[in-house]
Amino acid sequence: MIEIRGDPGPFFADSSIHYDESRHLLLGSDGWGRQQWQLSLAAEGQRQNFAFNRVWTHARAQNHLLLVVLGWKIMAIDTLGSGRNGAPRLLWTQDLISQGVAPVGSRALAWAMPNLPWQWQQQFAHSYDRSNLLGPVTNEYVCFQRFRNVVAVDPRNGETLWVRQDVPPGSDLFGDDQYVFILSPDREDAMLLRATDGELLGRGKCRV
Repeated sequence: MIEIRGDPGPFFADSSIHYDESRHLLLGSDGWGRQQWQLSLAAEGQRQNFAFNRVWTHARAQNHLLLVVLGWKIMAIDTLGSGRNGAPRLLWTQDLISQGVAPVGSRALAWAMPNLPWQWQQQFAHSYDRSNLLGPVTNEYVCFQRFRNVVAVDPRNGETLWVRQDVPPGSDLFGDDQYVFILSPDREDAMLLRATDGELLGRGKCRV
């Protein structure tokens, strides 16, 4: 089962989300365990060829929009039945890697991602030993980490709204319609950004 973090809202309050690795399907069930919908990740070139890692898999909900992190990819799913024959529709995907990634000297992989270059696999395993890649999700933006960048995209189409660079990997992200708060992994440094454009409003030391 895929953990839904944060407030599931009225659309997912009594639902559970599962990933069927053998058939490459996302499945939605009601509180009685009855399947309500399914979405194929093998359709339209979206098949995910990586070993499933439960620790790095989670989801967030915003109304009927479901954001799912599967390994190195974020998928936005409209579960209201806007697809063919009333099925859920994959709106967009975002990779958590980029071609600008430089290799590092990590010795071992947590799990294999066979379609990625070896250097990217090493960098990803080294940088993301935590399961907090997906940050705040609102009607106006979806925020996530891509290595040392924090990225905000439009929840409707996945288009980039802004990027904040030089953020420590493994930082915690949270916020609302107005602000994005970035807390460093050591819990000492914090940044406050304006949600609309990523403008830095303040930074400092904190203890939590």
